Amino acid sequence: MRRRLGLAGAALLAALVLVGGSAAMARAQGGVVQGRVVLAPGEYTAPSGTFGLTLQLIIAHNMHINGPQAGRAGLIPTEVRFLAPAGVDIDRVRFPAPQRVKVSFSPQPIEVYSDRLEITASVRIGPRVRPGILNLVAQVSYQACDNNVCHMPQTLELPFTLAVVAKP
Repeated sequence: MRRRLGLAGAALLAALVLVGGSAAMARAQGGVVQGRVVLAPGEYTAPSGTFGLTLQLIIAHNMHINGPQAGRAGLIPTEVRFLAPAGVDIDRVRFPAPQRVKVSFSPQPIEVYSDRLEITASVRIGPRVRPGILNLVAQVSYQACDNNVCHMPQTLELPFTLAVVAKP
């Protein structure tokens, strides 16, 4: 026997989907960098204030990726871009301070990340966004290097979902 969910039941279901998946919304593997998207816990209502999002990246042993200002040194910087539906704004992307290391191919120390990296951003849901499950993608473009050579640039795509509920 099938039962139909009322509005309250649908909102609860959306909240449960979000709570059940928020800690590991998306994971991607392969290449030198692996990652996942972690959303701040809570209900995401339309319209809403701002809430946090974190990209957690793991960089392969003995490798590094360039910092976001690496273009100044002639290197390919790490960049983050979000693909989101209309009315969902993701901005204020913040990188932690990079490490400065000396490598054989540069006369000056370069700014890099190795091991683990957490990049944060702010998410806002606009007033025209309807309740439901939204599909988003975080794209992390990077160039991975060891202390002697750099590999071809890559883009890691981290798809994730956001369950939006109606404001009570």
